[in-house]
Amino acid sequence: MKNLSKKQSQWAWFIGLYLAGFLTIFTIAQLIKLAMGV
Repeated sequence: MKNLSKKQSQWAWFIGLYLAGFLTIFTIAQLIKLAMGV
């Protein structure tokens, strides 16, 4: 993992941000669903 090229590390960063954003939105959606259900 140490010897990633610049392009690969940029892709890893991009994918990491994308997944983090997706998980955040998913979690918020679940909370809203719970709130609406109650």
